[in-house]
Amino acid sequence: FLMILVPMITLITAIALKNLLNYSQSLTKYYIFALLGILIIWGMHQNVYQASLALQKNNQATVAAVEFLQEDNHNFIAISHQFVGQALEPAVTKDKIFFRVDNQANLIKLGKALATQQQREFIYICYPNRACDLPKLNPESLSFNQESNQYNLQFVALGEFGKYPIYQVEIEQ
Repeated sequence: FLMILVPMITLITAIALKNLLNYSQSLTKYYIFALLGILIIWGMHQNVYQASLALQKNNQATVAAVEFLQEDNHNFIAISHQFVGQALEPAVTKDKIFFRVDNQANLIKLGKALATQQQREFIYICYPNRACDLPKLNPESLSFNQESNQYNLQFVALGEFGKYPIYQVEIEQ
């Protein structure tokens, strides 16, 4: 939200620098340019080098999950929290479809919709900073009827990729 100030501060700095250079001695001009150069180099170091190190450190927790999703052939991915989608969806291919499934009723709705499309499995990713209760539910509570067929949703743990627990959900008839 402070980005709007950058052009104004640049303009004020340029005007002040112009006035300072017009009314100062030649040796002072060199000091001003040296100080300005040092500030520019320091700013580039902070904003480019240090920021890239911070981004790499912050993204280490998502790299393994992104790599798993890129290699995985499932197109349908259910997530337990919107933050999972915000962290992972931009990094995976566009053929992956994300669904936010945070309770039992939504999981059964997704299972019904996928069963209608003859899909028999999908990926479920838990948000690591909150309890992930759906994989722990009794399998009988994750069953539904559709077109006179009984279906069950079975969670199969695939492991923890980075900080994200990932499951494969099988839609069994």
